[in-house]
Amino acid sequence: MNWIGLVWKSLCKYRVFEWLKISQSDSYFTECGRKTIALARMEAYRLGHDYVGSEHILLALLRLRFGVTSKILHKMGLNLAIVREAVRKHGRVGYKKKPLGNVPFTERVKQLLVLADEETNRLNHPKVGSGHILLGLQQLDDGEANRVLNSLGVDLGNYREEILSELRIDAGVENATISEEVEVPDEDSAGSSEAH
Repeated sequence: MNWIGLVWKSLCKYRVFEWLKISQSDSYFTECGRKTIALARMEAYRLGHDYVGSEHILLALLRLRFGVTSKILHKMGLNLAIVREAVRKHGRVGYKKKPLGNVPFTERVKQLLVLADEETNRLNHPKVGSGHILLGLQQLDDGEANRVLNSLGVDLGNYREEILSELRIDAGVENATISEEVEVPDEDSAGSSEAH
């Protein structure tokens, strides 16, 4: 096999084309899906990280107040302050100088978004929402977010059917509730009132 064939095979193996399709289209996500990505970047920046990892996606999902993920994460007993502290404890130490520009996604987050897209297609939904992103996160066994959740005694794998059930019930509602969405205040200004 020539080198062009090897490069093509590698690109297909790592789903580069699927990732490019997802990342280049705002119309690919629901409003909650886009907000999740934006909040993940903010969480990475807040922690001084020069990457957006699955742990930042988890924190972003916890910051959403309405929709599928809010219901599920609340049932798990998770709150933003506790999970953010666990991320700090288990994650990399942030840089003293905050990163400039767009913080890039890790390969795991790219894989997570491809998995979320596959879940969206499987459920025959038109766009990737926060619930689909949570399903993608659930499938990343070795991601940092799952390590953090396991340290808190939570296994996302136990909630798959519940997430799917909520997605089926709330199909189309996620966009309707976005106008009511309220973000959780920054980490230090809300104290312990961040519980969901």
